[in-house]
Amino acid sequence: MTPAAVVVSVGDELLAGRVLDTNAHWIASVLRARGVPLVRRVTVPDERGAIAEAVRDALRRAPIVVVGGGLGPTLDDLTRDGLADAFGVSIRRDAVLADALAARTRARGRPVTESTLRQADLPEGCVALENPVGTAPAILREHDGTLVLAVAGVPIEFRTLIERHLLPRIDAWPGRARAPRTDSVTLCGIPEAEIGEALADLMVRDRDPSIGSYPRLGNVTLVVTSTASEDDEARRRVEGDVAEIRRRFSASSLAPGRALPAEAVAAAAVAAGATIAVAESLTAGLVASLLVDVPGASAYFRGGVVAYADAVKERELDVPASVLAAHGAVSEAVVRAMAEGVRRRFGTTHGLATTGVAGPGADRGVPEGTVWIAVADASATVAVTFRFGGGREQIRGLAAGRAVDLLRRQLAGLPPTAP
Repeated sequence: MTPAAVVVSVGDELLAGRVLDTNAHWIASVLRARGVPLVRRVTVPDERGAIAEAVRDALRRAPIVVVGGGLGPTLDDLTRDGLADAFGVSIRRDAVLADALAARTRARGRPVTESTLRQADLPEGCVALENPVGTAPAILREHDGTLVLAVAGVPIEFRTLIERHLLPRIDAWPGRARAPRTDSVTLCGIPEAEIGEALADLMVRDRDPSIGSYPRLGNVTLVVTSTASEDDEARRRVEGDVAEIRRRFSASSLAPGRALPAEAVAAAAVAAGATIAVAESLTAGLVASLLVDVPGASAYFRGGVVAYADAVKERELDVPASVLAAHGAVSEAVVRAMAEGVRRRFGTTHGLATTGVAGPGADRGVPEGTVWIAVADASATVAVTFRFGGGREQIRGLAAGRAVDLLRRQLAGLPPTAP
């Protein structure tokens, strides 16, 4: 049977919105990269009947079913029971597994309880698989060309168990389709709607290659995917679309290769021997976080100042009180002074600064969504302004993303904004 998969996520906390289901998002991309489409994702509560019904339905849709969550030691962890009901079998306790769990618990100086041993209960016909990063073993059932794998829902356990126990089985699955050919292009500083207009002919539904757009923090990543049966043809189609996308947009709008702006900053800073410090008012650390998300950021990133209050701007960044009084905190004059001040304070080649009004509402007459960003180096200070919408969180996120992109442009000798 050609493999396809269904993911069943178990947990009241997922349905209540208390926890984001990052597991389902992650496994979808992992399976797609291996040529296994995810045909359905479903989230069910910690209820035995709901779990059983979801697993039975999943098996009617796909030969591979992954169940995440509900394998812990507490009474609301009912995935084992739901699996048993779905398969029409009883639960049994695996004595060897129970002894191993008991020994592991005692080695940690914890008492062995019935709750501990519940993790050794298995539906008949299933086997337990090692969990090297947690206590609850994975549960596997392979029957009549189908595979059901239940794993713990804690993200590090989920990913480890999928990589250890599912992916090798998928790689060996007969009839598995070739993974689609993909590539990506990231455009900086251009609204998604404008990108969609410029690429309307390439984004027609059911076209091969397909182009998906994924906006994040003022950038849009375009993922080009071909499912052509011949690998050479798929590669040719993807390369053709990528080249056409690059032709239609200015060089200043294109992050190099597959890089995101912060990755491009890293490469440019290392190549030039540049060092960076940040001064943040509106973004309050978001810019620094984006920069240090890139491994090796310590080679060029020196530090930063979160200067929310005017008094902190004066004391820590040497912004003159007269400038603050004359222009207000959200102004070109102040953001320039912040960028220059943080550059002097940390002794870096570049200083990057943000200020603005996230809302709700205007601040001292400055409309909500007004943002100023500046970058200073030894030769000049460049400042740009934006007017963002979408509420407080989105305004701050967009400002942080645009700040990193302005730094990227300055390091690369490009215009400060997209044409």
